[in-house]
Amino acid sequence: MPWLTAMLLLATLLTGCTADPGPLDPDGLRPHLAVQLLLPGEFEPDAGESLRAELRFAGVPYEEAETATFVLWPEAQPDQAVTLPAQAQGEGVYTAASLLQEGLYRVQFRAETSDGDVMPMRRLAVGPAAIEALAALETSADESATEAATGGGHHHH
Repeated sequence: MPWLTAMLLLATLLTGCTADPGPLDPDGLRPHLAVQLLLPGEFEPDAGESLRAELRFAGVPYEEAETATFVLWPEAQPDQAVTLPAQAQGEGVYTAASLLQEGLYRVQFRAETSDGDVMPMRRLAVGPAAIEALAALETSADESATEAATGGGHHHH
């Protein structure tokens, strides 16, 4: 009889390891909140341009955000952050108008929901000089990433 007990215990253990992870999306991920932060390509100084974010859950527009805001600050000066309430436009779209002077900014969309919180951030260049500064930053970041991936040109023996 000890072998019967051992077999039952083994069968119980094996069936416990086959838990269903639930539905997965086409990329093999569990359903989750996703945000696409859409910023104008040409953001003009003091023009009242709109900031826009699209919030989705498992690919479906998500309109149940408890709070939604845009937070903006000049590059390297987070102590000067300004918070703008986002307006729900329907279909999971949230917007806010902003008057920004020329410069390089960080823009973060913050949404608190019952399914989790999201806070994606992007840089925003306002005016020609800021666009050039942003391009230089991105080029520098690309070069640093390439250098790190290749070992920085140093040979180790």
